[in-house]
Amino acid sequence: EVYSLGEVKAKAGVSSLREGRRDLPGAKQFGPPWRPPHLLSQPTEAPAGQSENMTAKEMKRQDVDGIAAFQRFWLGLDRDFWVLAAVVLCVAGLFFLHTIFAVRLATWWRAEMMPLERPEVEPCFPRGWLSDFLENRGLTTVNAMGLTMALRTAFACSLLGLSYTIQRFNTINRGCFTMQEVAVVIAFSVDVSLGLTIKNWWETLVGTLAPALNIIVMFHFFPLGVQTQFDKAWYFGVVDFVAFAMVFLLLKWPAGSCMFALSLQVSYTMNFLDPHSLVVYSDGLTTLNLAGAEVGALASTLVALLVALLIMAPLPWCFTPTALGHAQEDAIRLAWREGLLWRKLAACLSG
Repeated sequence: EVYSLGEVKAKAGVSSLREGRRDLPGAKQFGPPWRPPHLLSQPTEAPAGQSENMTAKEMKRQDVDGIAAFQRFWLGLDRDFWVLAAVVLCVAGLFFLHTIFAVRLATWWRAEMMPLERPEVEPCFPRGWLSDFLENRGLTTVNAMGLTMALRTAFACSLLGLSYTIQRFNTINRGCFTMQEVAVVIAFSVDVSLGLTIKNWWETLVGTLAPALNIIVMFHFFPLGVQTQFDKAWYFGVVDFVAFAMVFLLLKWPAGSCMFALSLQVSYTMNFLDPHSLVVYSDGLTTLNLAGAEVGALASTLVALLVALLIMAPLPWCFTPTALGHAQEDAIRLAWREGLLWRKLAACLSG
């Protein structure tokens, strides 16, 4: 049985479905029929019980709020919030473990490369089979390492592209989360060493998180965005975008953060200012929507970190480029060369 919006308001005792969705009595029998999140971005006709005078944007918001009414709240936060929080914790844990493992594995074996038995031989450190193969073809060490990382990234992105070619995996890209966004973040994050890759990813995360929080605040004050030209929401959106852009341009944020923040905020603001836009956004931190465009961008950034860490992993590449490992190599070479000078000096003085 489907109730009209007025009946739902009367039974819930609130002025809007959005205000009362946390404690809506018998929420499972109220609101519009449930629709999959990936269909929320498509216009719909007014179902039975909805007013024909409602705009498509109002029906869209009612659909989103109706789906939210089915969710359970824990500690004042909805299910989608805890799902995203669980993803963040998993990514953080894997990031911590992988970093420790990769750095440890990339540094411990270098001490074994010290030529103690043959001190006349200069230490030579392996770069991995792919880099060694490229060096044997005439490339320098620096160019071979750069090309190696490029090939690793290309291979990983090609695997992500299988989600578009294999029909079984097409559902991954039906919502706001897409493997295309993951590949973009990877392309701008992966660098020649593990530390630089993590640094680039943090800049990307800041550039993704800032516009996400900003658009959530905008839709919190104006859940339907701009409904008519030059209304209060329109002026609010314009002023907000100008202020947001000035903060990132005048305060000299890192280039990666500025690029992602401004590019995403342009898209978010255009959807906010468009009276006919049906793109879904969350309207509060405690009521996050996994179908929201800003949540999809955040999820893509988190998944991109995991893929980037796999690209930098020692297996199957047999080498993890780290700044600490390079420093160890330089220290070992310097110690060997200094020892060589002392041996030559001793041989010269002894006649």
